[in-house]
Amino acid sequence: SNLRQIGVAYGLYTQDNDGWAPPAQDPGLWLNKNFWFGKVGAYANRNKGIFVNCRAAKDRSFDPAFSFDDGGDYARLAYGVNIRIHWNAEKTDSVVRQPSQQILCGESSWAQDGGPPGSRGCYLSYATHLPDFRHSGDKKAAFVFHDLHVELLGAEVLTDYDKWEKSP
Repeated sequence: SNLRQIGVAYGLYTQDNDGWAPPAQDPGLWLNKNFWFGKVGAYANRNKGIFVNCRAAKDRSFDPAFSFDDGGDYARLAYGVNIRIHWNAEKTDSVVRQPSQQILCGESSWAQDGGPPGSRGCYLSYATHLPDFRHSGDKKAAFVFHDLHVELLGAEVLTDYDKWEKSP
């Protein structure tokens, strides 16, 4: 699945950077290559399809002009990184102690496609940048966890804060 490929690429980036995960964005440098997906994209053979294509998101307006370097709208990706854990660049082992229980990335929405106001497809959280429930009659969304397993979860995931937050 796309999410598993993104998770593997994310892990390879982190491994090559001495355990440091990429930040969700690099403030002040608003180029796609400075966002998490731009940094991780190099580890996915720059396959932009895994970031913008999702068969279940038929009515979503993902940006065909998207590129890893710059160009296209970063807000219009099919998947977002969990910003509750990965907003800043941090050593993964200091914020993720239960990899099978903590969300890395999931299906995300964009405000103009019915997501909450201000939502950006490249981000994901339980409060502001909500998942896009696009499976099982729009009742489930897919998530990849830090141990790389993928789960379909319903709206109950929004109140399971342990899945979203950094390890204490």
